Amino acid sequence: MSRQLAGLLVIVVTALAGRSTLLAGTAQEPAAAAAETATITLHATACVGAGTIRLGQVADIAADKQLALKLSAVTLGLAPPIGSVRVISRGYIRLRLRRAKIDPSKLAFEGSEQVLVSQPAAVDGGRAEAATAGAARNMAGKQRNVMPLVRRGDKVVVVVQCGAVEVRAQGYCQGQGGAGDAVMVRITGTNRLLEARVVTAHEVAAVVGQ
Repeated sequence: MSRQLAGLLVIVVTALAGRSTLLAGTAQEPAAAAAETATITLHATACVGAGTIRLGQVADIAADKQLALKLSAVTLGLAPPIGSVRVISRGYIRLRLRRAKIDPSKLAFEGSEQVLVSQPAAVDGGRAEAATAGAARNMAGKQRNVMPLVRRGDKVVVVVQCGAVEVRAQGYCQGQGGAGDAVMVRITGTNRLLEARVVTAHEVAAVVGQ
């Protein structure tokens, strides 16, 4: 990582961590107006089809029609294979909202802290949803056994974003975690540690307040 990039990363992280006004006057969320508010009530479990999971499939959204449609369409990654369960946390949803240029600080979150998402199998008598929902509930006590996406020592891309300003750098995970989990990351070439949430096996996003 170049010295210029490292320096810019330090400036952005410092400004965000201290809630500095350095970038507050210029960094704005282009797609989220100050007047936009909504309530997102996260389900405890959700059954989805194959393909991409969308926020509207795992939560009830109370907002005006246009904002509700925008929020419902936010993608949360791929559905798990049949017979598996994917855990999606509020923190991960906030991260995905930011990536969609929606400011989560203007939204209220209610309901479950996380949703257990499963894909229904072919079950006779139309009991697919009940069967997979039951499997998801059974997974609630076994979440520590879920395979992590990153482990200690893994090399990842660290994304720090403040409004329209985005800085990317390389770092090394100091712990393990799954999608949406918080891990500490050491920035390459520095002794700086910062908290980030796991996005994929190769990318994490800096936690800058929620």
